[in-house]
Amino acid sequence: MNSISLAGIIASVPATFSIGNDLTYTSFRLRVHGSYLDSQGDPYSYAEEHTVICVGKLDHFIRAIPRDHEIEVDGELRSRIHVLRIGGHVAIEVAYPFTEIVATTIRWLDLTLSRTAADDTLIALYKPDPA
Repeated sequence: MNSISLAGIIASVPATFSIGNDLTYTSFRLRVHGSYLDSQGDPYSYAEEHTVICVGKLDHFIRAIPRDHEIEVDGELRSRIHVLRIGGHVAIEVAYPFTEIVATTIRWLDLTLSRTAADDTLIALYKPDPA
C-alpha cells in the first residue's frame, strides 16, 4: 500500500493550477524538520521540503490555512521525471526525478478533512505537465 504521513509547516503560499478538462489542483511546499544522532553520538538536525498536491475539498481547505502553520498530511507518494528545458541557440534538456505527495487527508488544529470518492476520480486524471 502506498501511503505517507508527514507533519510540518506550510512553507509556500498554495498556488492553484488548471490542467484542462475543468480540473484544477493546488500545490504547496511542506517543510518537515527531523533530527537524529550521527555515528559519534552527536545530534544532527535537518529540514526538507516536499511538494503536496490537493484536489477537490482539500484544494479549498489548504488555501484557507495561513502560511507557516503546522499541519499533518496523509497521502500517496508519487514520482515522475521532470524535464527542465533551457532554450536558446543550443537547446538543453535536463531530466531528474521529482517526488510529490498527493494528499488524502489534511489535519490542522482540531480540523480534519479527507478526500472524497469524487475527488479520487479527479486524482486519477491528474497528470501534470512534465515541462
